[in-house]
Amino acid sequence: MKYLRMMAIGLILMLNMVALAQTNAQHVTEVEILLRAYTALTTLHLPPSDPKRLAEAAVRALPRGAAPVPTFTPDAETDSRLLERYARAVFAEQKPGNTLLWETVKAMITATEDPHTMLFSPEQLKALDPFLNGLPSLENGAAIDFLRDGRYIVTDVDPSSPTGKAGLRPGDVVLAIDGREASALSQVDFLFPWHNGTAVIWKVRRPGLNDPVELKVTPFTWLARLVDSRMLEDSVGYVRLRFFLENKDALRDSASLIRVRLEQLAHAGARSFVFDLRGNPGGVGVDKVFSIFSEGEPVLLFRDRNGKDEVVHREGQKASGSLPVVLLVDSGTFSMAEFTAYALQQYKSALVMGSQTGGGLSVPDDLELADGYVLHYSGRAVVGPVCHCVASSQRIVPDVVLPERTPEELATGVDQVLSAAVAKAKKLRTSK
Repeated sequence: MKYLRMMAIGLILMLNMVALAQTNAQHVTEVEILLRAYTALTTLHLPPSDPKRLAEAAVRALPRGAAPVPTFTPDAETDSRLLERYARAVFAEQKPGNTLLWETVKAMITATEDPHTMLFSPEQLKALDPFLNGLPSLENGAAIDFLRDGRYIVTDVDPSSPTGKAGLRPGDVVLAIDGREASALSQVDFLFPWHNGTAVIWKVRRPGLNDPVELKVTPFTWLARLVDSRMLEDSVGYVRLRFFLENKDALRDSASLIRVRLEQLAHAGARSFVFDLRGNPGGVGVDKVFSIFSEGEPVLLFRDRNGKDEVVHREGQKASGSLPVVLLVDSGTFSMAEFTAYALQQYKSALVMGSQTGGGLSVPDDLELADGYVLHYSGRAVVGPVCHCVASSQRIVPDVVLPERTPEELATGVDQVLSAAVAKAKKLRTSK
């Protein structure tokens, strides 16, 4: 019996050693993933990120361990070694599968202060693919303004969308989604939920109510509309583009839809246009949409870290006629929508009105980290084709700066920005 007991103890010790080796291997992998993200954000990211700030953000996100917190420096190589030692010590104290790896990566991303840099989860990438291909997807259906004062305001909700069905309204200020504070969320978190069919709780502050409102948003696949258009007062045509999509199907292709709507409005008597890109998060197809409004060439330049430029050429003919265009932007105008607005502003093909854009005026690159997670980071600068310069903070400053819409205005349907654009569109056509 004593012999059998000793064999059992020996077997248990051997199993524990195997488990310990597997755990250590996992910790090594987690540290390697963390360092890959840190290296990309400090050496490949444009504009250059502050190594010290990113390392300190990572340490704050990690569970507090027995290891002393390092004193970081402005040198990325030094900080990488310090962060590696600290992360190894912290991860070694965690149970397998019970780490905050991805939250730590997100903390470093937040520290870049670049809204175009984000972490895509496998679920979000899966949801994004059909959306970009113009197919029914899990898109939430809400347009968000990201105000400089830290508020995240809903500016528009499609009533047939998941958020529309749940009762989200324009003017709602988003406080949290599924327990995560709005300030910790990226653009993609607002566009796509985490799991199909799994309810997500949106916590919002609604104008006129003292207490926050909680809404249960249940994701489902639906087909988001891309373009709205109508004739406004005094023969001003209005076209709003919600997303940039390229598709062989003309009914799911942004440029094709815009061209048709402009022609319809011109045929109906429009003498000037308002092109609304407020709340547009981007997508694909800047060359085609730009070419509808301008004959400028090239459209834009994409410049890498070595100063080498990739030239983006126009594609397609300018729409018939030369009617004046007022282009509306706000803090929800992002990525490809900003590309288009910047190029049109450069060539003076449209008068840009509204508030500063969202800060996605950079070309992202992708780095797969592990387990289907992809780091989406700003890797190239968007260069103006006329000034050959980079916009400050990757944001567009409108030609005519107007205040952001308030929650109260949005809740009641008041749109003073659009009214100002209509008035300007009328003046532009009479001045020519």
